Amino acid sequence: MLLAARALVPATAGDTLLPLDARWRVELPVAAVAPPARDDERVYVPLGDGTLASFAVDDGRKDWTASLAPAFEIEGRALEPFLEHLCRERGWTLQYADAALAREASGIILHGSVDGLQPADALAVVFAASGLTHRFQRGELVVSRASDAGLD
Repeated sequence: MLLAARALVPATAGDTLLPLDARWRVELPVAAVAPPARDDERVYVPLGDGTLASFAVDDGRKDWTASLAPAFEIEGRALEPFLEHLCRERGWTLQYADAALAREASGIILHGSVDGLQPADALAVVFAASGLTHRFQRGELVVSRASDAGLD
């Protein structure tokens, strides 16, 4: 079965948005009996045996866009702009565990490079070096102190 999606993506560094059609092929164990439906997080395909196949929209959804995103040099830059850049490029919303951490993020200076790393790997490197951690929650990148992880 061929699934399709349409999204608006930036055409340049400006505010111009252009439509992007994406299609992908999915092998289903049983024939579909109706066109797929979707919400913000999942695609649903009704199958002939009465079941409903469900796919997370973000399962590999934007990994190809990581290679198109402009590089972000982290050396000597603050954590906050790096996270804002990554969230903007990936369509995530940035959320801090508390207001104090949000203020501190602009003062955490990064060193090294994440050039060539996939977004998830870049986050892992940056957070490991900064004493912070993160989790994803319904399209949000939630940043917290590693010492506070698991307490909320």
